[in-house]
Amino acid sequence: MVSRIMKNIDIIIVSLIVTILSTFGKIASDLGMNWYQSLNLPPLTPPSWVFGLTWTLLYIFAACAVIILMRSYKHIGYYRSILGLFALCAILNIVWSYVFFIHNSIAGALIDCIVIEFNLITIIAATWHDARTLALLMLPGAVWVVFALYINYQILFLN
Repeated sequence: MVSRIMKNIDIIIVSLIVTILSTFGKIASDLGMNWYQSLNLPPLTPPSWVFGLTWTLLYIFAACAVIILMRSYKHIGYYRSILGLFALCAILNIVWSYVFFIHNSIAGALIDCIVIEFNLITIIAATWHDARTLALLMLPGAVWVVFALYINYQILFLN
């Protein structure tokens, strides 16, 4: 039993991190929902449940990518750098939730969103040759963040 747990410790740790991230995002959005609902939103803004579902799926994809990285690509020379980019992405997502929903800084959240997108593009570009599956798992996140950038920019413009 203990050896099975130790063999899968990476899955356990990554799952805990993803759970903490998603919980923080949910708490932050709940705390800022009254403020958010008072904003002028762009016409392409999806309903709130779409954000929760989409981010849940994107966190699952990212968790799978990290587990694949940890299990299959430790031999690549830039393994730790890629792992660091994933950690940075997680931190930036927490920062975005705090800046947007708690601090109510639309411009600050937009800047953070731009940095998230550059970080995702860097992960995809850095892993495309050696770890294509990992890069492909991150591609939906990069596409969604472009859409989030549009929404974030429009909210700034409209308010």
